[in-house]
Amino acid sequence: MAESAVFEFVSQQLERLSDMSQVQARGTVRLMLKEAGLNTASVSIDQMKVVVDKLMFDFLTKRKIDSKKAENVCTTIMRLLISADIAIPEAQSNELEEIFKRLDKHS
Repeated sequence: MAESAVFEFVSQQLERLSDMSQVQARGTVRLMLKEAGLNTASVSIDQMKVVVDKLMFDFLTKRKIDSKKAENVCTTIMRLLISADIAIPEAQSNELEEIFKRLDKHS
């Protein structure tokens, strides 16, 4: 199964901005998406923004990334996602509401 352009983009940015290898960065993004109930092949920019906002910091600090660096990585990736020109369909608002509901249950 091919990965979405958004998955590839975030994985590459995570690898570039952290001390993670390509395998570690891709695995971390996969695990975040799995926790959010999302698929690497179909995740949209809006869905990924929610995942970065709600989950990424905790995932990075659990992987022994300093909290200040983790915060900088999350902020940078969010900024890049906001300005990214990735050719994928946007999520519908009801999909986003479902993601928020699932993630709030984990909090």
